[in-house]
Amino acid sequence: MNEIRVPSDDSPGPAPSPQDAETSDLGPAESAVDTTTVVGGAPDSPWARPDEAAERSVAPGSNVGRYVMLHEVGRGGMGRVVRAYDPKLQREVALKLVRAEALDSGAWQDIMREARAMAKLSHPNVVGVYDTEESPDGLVLVMEYVEGQTLLAWLRQHRNEQRRPEDWRAVVERFTKAGHGLVAAHAVDMLHRDFKPANVLVSQEGRVKVTDFGLAKLVVRFDGVSPPERSPSYSHHDDLETQSGTIRGTPRYMAPEQHRGQRLTAAVDQYAFCVALWEALVGKPPFAGRDPLLAKLRGPAAWPSDASGVPAPIVAALERGLAARPEDRWPSMQALLDALTFDSGQRRNRWVRGVGALGLLSLGGVGAWAWQQARDERCSGARQELAAVWDGDRREQLGRGFAAAGGEFGERAWERTGPRLDDYTEQWVAMHTEVCEATAVRGEQSAEVMDLRMACLGKAREDLGAAVGIFAEADFDTTVKAHEVVDRLRPLSRCEDVEALESEVAPPPDHEAPTVAEIRALLASGRALRVVGKYSEAEQTLAEVDERLPLVEYGPIVAEVEIVRGRVFESHGDHDAAVDALRVALESAVVHEQWDLVFEASTSLMTIVGDRQGRPLEALRYRELASGLTRGDPIASAQLHDSLGIVLQQQGKLDEAEGHRRQSLELRRQELGPEHYLVGHSLNSLAVTLNEMARYDEAEVEFERSRRVLAVALGSNHPDVAMSNHNISSLLMGRGKYEEAEAAARAAWRAWDEALGPKHERGALARLNLANALVYQNRLEEGEVHLREVLVRLTAALGPDHPKVAMVRSNLSGTLGSMKKFPEAEAEARLAITAAERAMGPRHHNVAIPRANLGQALEGQGRIEEALVEHRKALELRVEGLGEGHPVVMLSRNNLAGTLVDAGHFDEARDVAETGWAQAQERDLSPLTLGNAAFVLARALWPTPGAIELEHTERRQRALVLARRAREVLGDAGPRGAEHIRDVDAWLEKRGTSAEALSEIASP
Repeated sequence: MNEIRVPSDDSPGPAPSPQDAETSDLGPAESAVDTTTVVGGAPDSPWARPDEAAERSVAPGSNVGRYVMLHEVGRGGMGRVVRAYDPKLQREVALKLVRAEALDSGAWQDIMREARAMAKLSHPNVVGVYDTEESPDGLVLVMEYVEGQTLLAWLRQHRNEQRRPEDWRAVVERFTKAGHGLVAAHAVDMLHRDFKPANVLVSQEGRVKVTDFGLAKLVVRFDGVSPPERSPSYSHHDDLETQSGTIRGTPRYMAPEQHRGQRLTAAVDQYAFCVALWEALVGKPPFAGRDPLLAKLRGPAAWPSDASGVPAPIVAALERGLAARPEDRWPSMQALLDALTFDSGQRRNRWVRGVGALGLLSLGGVGAWAWQQARDERCSGARQELAAVWDGDRREQLGRGFAAAGGEFGERAWERTGPRLDDYTEQWVAMHTEVCEATAVRGEQSAEVMDLRMACLGKAREDLGAAVGIFAEADFDTTVKAHEVVDRLRPLSRCEDVEALESEVAPPPDHEAPTVAEIRALLASGRALRVVGKYSEAEQTLAEVDERLPLVEYGPIVAEVEIVRGRVFESHGDHDAAVDALRVALESAVVHEQWDLVFEASTSLMTIVGDRQGRPLEALRYRELASGLTRGDPIASAQLHDSLGIVLQQQGKLDEAEGHRRQSLELRRQELGPEHYLVGHSLNSLAVTLNEMARYDEAEVEFERSRRVLAVALGSNHPDVAMSNHNISSLLMGRGKYEEAEAAARAAWRAWDEALGPKHERGALARLNLANALVYQNRLEEGEVHLREVLVRLTAALGPDHPKVAMVRSNLSGTLGSMKKFPEAEAEARLAITAAERAMGPRHHNVAIPRANLGQALEGQGRIEEALVEHRKALELRVEGLGEGHPVVMLSRNNLAGTLVDAGHFDEARDVAETGWAQAQERDLSPLTLGNAAFVLARALWPTPGAIELEHTERRQRALVLARRAREVLGDAGPRGAEHIRDVDAWLEKRGTSAEALSEIASP
């Protein structure tokens, strides 16, 4: 019999895992933007129309070298920037196409030399230059493509949103990131010389990158002294001042020595940076007058009173950076950035360092003496500390974003999410104030304990900032998963457990703390992106982490990084890579005694190795390790029981799996309340196990309970609620109620498509169940149409080697086999085997399904011995992976027995079929499955020539009794059963017996 896999949904979304709920103001605008602004969308200003030949050369679909043109994103007098695709490395790039006639030979060589130097500069805050090419038409610079906007455009938007005075933080934060890019350039003796907001990009994810190093110049050093520079003789664009080709830059941002054409040092970039940041914070440049050089020599104007929200240390840092003489400025760009990492309310506070996207709290020490001054002021700034992450304006913005992304569903989702964030932030403010007062006011807590608790609150704020950042760019999937994102915020109760905090790893050294904090901010973002299903974006975040890792030697960060990497790989379906990363995380976490991470790594490995890779015995080795780390935590214990339930179910130990499912359910119900969404998912998981055990009535009850709980917790229109209809359709097919299964599958398909859109994976899975229900009703052509549509959708969404794609191909193969299209069935089965082995490994028991269907396709073509090979492999995989007692092992035995009969191997066929029939009678199986088990044993028992008289009679009579039993059972299997009854009748007719005569045969 061709095998059709009927999927039940044991999770609220794709790729479940033990950590997932199983069951988730500026002044006048500048006149131009340089052509290296490789930012997606419209350029910030118009450009001259290119000639017709150039227009054709960058037409979408055309090629420049190996690069395929997509569309233009900027143009100017020297050329243009085009978004392109690199088919060799499979990534998008930006091509800066510089026209040959725009350069003389000296300029040509300078650009090539500087581009090659830039290619050696790799930093997360600098737009990367990948390659350079020469062509008859000019130069091609291959650069990193950044989707987003310029910092100039972001500042205009920020100002137009009428933010509050304290929102200077967001401006300084972005400039600080850009400053790190300049620091990186200076470290390799390279100057920018034209820093300004139009030459800084802000990606859609908030990443900041400095671009337009077209004016950059290598600082060639002789014994530490930079010689006078040689300026190339080309003009850059309209806002550049050129005097005989010796002065280049944008006048507004140029340092005095740059105006004068003097020797330049890194101080010119520092000066331009301070001009731009002053302008961004105040709304106008620091200098005014007809003679910009004279104004700059006099020094900046007084800080305006209407910009009083900016702290004095920030103003002082800018004033020093704007000193007329380079030697009077900050000694380096890094020194300036250090001065700008200021937190209001704590003057020289060592334990607060504003770094990364959120101005995160670091783990450095603080002395009690610092808290004996201005106590009230120091303990009243918690809300302001949180303002850069969460305030009333941000709340309203997110609410509008949810409504825009999800319509009525999004509005309902925000009604549940917004109050939870309000509650979390109020608790954070209250705890922050209490921690401060306990030391600074009441003197009942040491400064060291305060450090620990404040560091914990800093991590919580980091998680909150990552969540809010994800919500700020909400799409429908984000609104669907919002409850899981909030659920994963760091529990504030951890910040009260001083004993646990004291057992945590030591903080990084002061000189590494800012970089470690940046890495942790990115990891928080990566975790949140994974939860909402943005796996590619999460991988991009990890790429930024990898760029920073070589900058630190802080060992404990390794486990933190590899945990996130492993979870992202898992969600992508790359299970081998996930296991590799998680094993690194586990080893590092044990070394550094990061017990929370040890628990997370071990439970994740248990699930991936045991379920996704089909190696349950290996997976259970992590059981004791994880069990010892629950620390009496009921939620952690529930999570562990879930993981064990998954592994044991895959192993075929369904009774044990049920026990762990029930323990997980009870722990969650006691700890979270009976209507929490995790309780709903536990009920669903229990029902899936009961369904696997063929306890259909009980499973149906639990599916219905799950539906009710999820509807209360998430809303009746939440996609997770439709999961119940999907699973009930699977249950009904197991009971042979195919018409009812079809109705339930259609309901799930309709609900998921309406909620998630017609291209979402969930709808495809419901449609897969619909196709299976149609096939079981013998509506094979209809089923084939749906299966092919599902195959197209899932391949596009998940890639050709995903396990779910392999499952669809396998089901399509089985359907084609039932339609007697054996060559097509063979082709699909082989593709399914390849995909399944790549995704899960060659020994995973699920590889048995396409192998069984390949066997049927081969047998249909008369290739019996080849078919036997596949059926034997399928049986071996299932026994090895699931154990003898698992229900699907019986299916493989029946397939093998039937093929052995066709091959004339009757003795072996009888042994295999007898075992299969015995297993079938112990289970409450569908009529189709039970009937076929009876019929294959009847075929195996029919006497062969040469049998002795007594043996002949006994076998013949038992075979006929089994044939009668098969007909009776198959009569309850609908149209598909009727087809199999015709096979039984044809077999009887060839043996001289009619169906009517069976009623007269007595049971032996």
